[in-house]
Amino acid sequence: MAAKAGEINSETQFVLNFFHLESPRDIEDVVQYGRSVCLVDHNEASQMHPSIHPDQVRYIIDHHGLMRPVTPSEPIHIQIHPVGSTATILAYRYFSSSRVPSRAVAGCLLCAVLSDTVHLRSPTTTQSDKEMVQRLAVIAKIRDVSKLANKMFEAKSDISNLSAEQLLKRDYKEFVFLNGQQEQITVAFAVIETVRIQPLINRKDELLQVMSHYQDQHKKIDHIFLALVDLSNLQSYLLTPSSASSDIARQVYKSQSIQGVLMSLGNRVSRKKEFIPPLLNYFASV
Repeated sequence: MAAKAGEINSETQFVLNFFHLESPRDIEDVVQYGRSVCLVDHNEASQMHPSIHPDQVRYIIDHHGLMRPVTPSEPIHIQIHPVGSTATILAYRYFSSSRVPSRAVAGCLLCAVLSDTVHLRSPTTTQSDKEMVQRLAVIAKIRDVSKLANKMFEAKSDISNLSAEQLLKRDYKEFVFLNGQQEQITVAFAVIETVRIQPLINRKDELLQVMSHYQDQHKKIDHIFLALVDLSNLQSYLLTPSSASSDIARQVYKSQSIQGVLMSLGNRVSRKKEFIPPLLNYFASV
């Protein structure tokens, strides 16, 4: 049974509507009955939904590295592959067991790969992702994959009805790093992807205010960053509300301010491969 851990964003809603699927149930409604859980697309304890008890986790399927994973008291199954999307792994599980997903499931997996890899343009993209897109497109009966990807990204870019807080939490993750003294550093790193970057940049002051307020409310967070990713030009910009975090960003990413508090990240677009690893290395050295 599929379950969602938060609000459905506009891109996901587009995909569900396109393939005539209903929204999954809330995870809180599923785990309250003590069901076993498979974590998909994440493995860190800090990113697991608070309603899930670690001992309910029986399986992890992911494409991210193991940093501080969930640690149930009993052995569990873990499947992690270095590909651009966890959906590629899920599709492989279908095909390797001689099963064919339905058109709707194949379509959802296809869209997930396209989203994660920015239509196979992200540096995280692998040959396995490209091959899976071809196989899934046939089953999903999608003749023009590029057209579908563009529609998805357009849907994702519709932020007119979203508050700054909703934007911040749309793709928000927390990471726990260890510094050179083995002390924990908690970093929040949110990402907003869009094909229309300027309306997002125009809201930078509003976003910074929400980030600062959020950090004040959550004292465990040492640093908070927000990357604004321009999907059209494959460039990114960074916001952070504190001078200490800004100094770290300048060192880590060699970035320069271009509009006051707004910093350029150049052609970096991947949190998994280009945003988080440099931070991990930085904190490990201080």
